[in-house]
Amino acid sequence: MNEVLATVMPLFGLIALGFVAARFKMFPAAGASGLSRFAFDFAIPALLFRNLVHVDQPQASPVLLWVTYYGALAITWVLASVVASQLSGFGSKRAAVAAMASCFSNLVFLGLPLSVSAFGSDAALPAALIVAVNTPLLWFTAMLQMEWGNREGGAPLGRLLGDLARSLLKNPIILALIIGGVWRASGLPLPAIPDRFLALLGDCAVPVALFALGLSLSTYGLGEGWHEAALLVGLKIAVFPAIVWLIGSAMPGMPQTWFNVAVLMAACPAGVNAFLLAMRYQRAVATVAAAIAIGTAASAFTLTLLLYWLKN
Repeated sequence: MNEVLATVMPLFGLIALGFVAARFKMFPAAGASGLSRFAFDFAIPALLFRNLVHVDQPQASPVLLWVTYYGALAITWVLASVVASQLSGFGSKRAAVAAMASCFSNLVFLGLPLSVSAFGSDAALPAALIVAVNTPLLWFTAMLQMEWGNREGGAPLGRLLGDLARSLLKNPIILALIIGGVWRASGLPLPAIPDRFLALLGDCAVPVALFALGLSLSTYGLGEGWHEAALLVGLKIAVFPAIVWLIGSAMPGMPQTWFNVAVLMAACPAGVNAFLLAMRYQRAVATVAAAIAIGTAASAFTLTLLLYWLKN
């Protein structure tokens, strides 16, 4: 347990530091956005690109990982949609928002740093494989479900797909994964000076991302609808990882590190993309914000227990 605490507590300490710094105005509000942009646009793409270039040959097919993680996600998505359609705070037209809050893990700012810290550099590849698919797949699914629910005045599917594609091509993390994969496939070595530059930049990713996460959490409150938020948190940090564990346990040839990363990333609290979707469609905004705040606070305890279990 001491080893697990030594891994988890410094990471959540950085989140807490950012939260306290924002709440007590020890850090300028304008700086929160800047730090998040630095982590998302520069440090994390550098970390992912360099790890993709240097990582050893994959131990297994990515299909094993994707079937495990996204098969469980599909089940959780349907379950969350059905449950949300019965809640007064959501209803059938808000089911996509509830599903997003129950399935979109905070992979970039918490899941990736925690996976690498807990399981070493071997965790970078499976983490990157999950991150690469997560954003485009979940945004497409959520927007399609939302527009279908509002199809009387919704946007045409072609325009919806075009907007999503343009958004993804501007995403630095997606671009880093694409370019890193192409560079690796080319077989070209990474020159020493760019390699060192990317290493320095990537080393900033974990502390800056976690501190920025703490800063952003200071803007969320429990607000209204916290009962519904608690239900979404239960789906996100308990049901989703449990289904990943069940599928992964039955998956032949799944490397243990890949299995651990899949379960850990599924158990991470909801990410900010769920809040962005709620804001875009102005549906259950306060409930989703509360789910992010409650889930992140609860995950300091649940992820510690999960890591202890995975390592023993």
